Amino acid sequence: MKGKPYLEIDDKELRIALDTASDIAQKFEKDNKRPIPLNANDKKVMEKILKCFNFSSSDPISYVLKNFNIEQSKECYVDNVPSFIKPEYYEFVRIPGKPGGQKMSVKVDSRYVILAIAGWLFSRIGYARVGGETIGVNVFTLTKSMLYNTYGQFSGVKPETAFIFLLADRVIKSGSNISSARVYLMSDAGGQNPTVILGGFSIDFSKLLEKKELIDDDLIRLAQDATNDQSPTNDFSARIVELVYEVIGGAKRVEDLVYLANRYVSMEITNAKEFCKNNRIYCTAYYYSQKLLSEIGW
Repeated sequence: MKGKPYLEIDDKELRIALDTASDIAQKFEKDNKRPIPLNANDKKVMEKILKCFNFSSSDPISYVLKNFNIEQSKECYVDNVPSFIKPEYYEFVRIPGKPGGQKMSVKVDSRYVILAIAGWLFSRIGYARVGGETIGVNVFTLTKSMLYNTYGQFSGVKPETAFIFLLADRVIKSGSNISSARVYLMSDAGGQNPTVILGGFSIDFSKLLEKKELIDDDLIRLAQDATNDQSPTNDFSARIVELVYEVIGGAKRVEDLVYLANRYVSMEITNAKEFCKNNRIYCTAYYYSQKLLSEIGW
């Protein structure tokens, strides 16, 4: 694929990537969901982009990706891009001194937009309900990621430590070789509203993945509870998960975790089965702390 400037991309690898992205898009379409977020203006922009390659605005994104021929494509520049490709264009990049905040101009080869659509589908790994609103979760990595195979709902995104454990669990389950990532929380375009970046942060997974056997179902249950703002035990779970993170990272002793977890269970030890039936999170924390104690020691 060449233009000015151009990227050297292996044609076979690119074809595989576009076909895979097409499959991802098709799953959304079968569930009557939008593969990419578009507002009213984005749809007009996409119509121009698709026209460059003889596609119609009514063609599904999966069809466009499957039938886009990179080798036969030619340069076709447009003066705008959909907001999901460059969300900061709407929110942050303005020309100083211009009344009303005039937007900066942009000129992009439409072929890059098609590739960016595929990139968006690979990076979008799920969503979460936060304060009554649905936000998207996009993860960008420097190495090949299979996280798109774990697409689904997150129980929440705060506290960040608990959310990191939920992400690490998906890295492990997807079989991705990822040591670090950049995470963005997105408000997707719709109606007249553009796609907006709500927040972002970098994650170093290396220490967690060195001890991935510790990221088990019990820890994930605690992390899910911690990020669930409707759970009555989320404050407790958040404290436990934060301590686990510090213990794994070597900043805290495992005995600190054991002490906190034991405070809620030890007094009920004579009737542990009944207590755990009604207080699952407290018992999960207790049993997980004991596991960590046996794995790491005092």
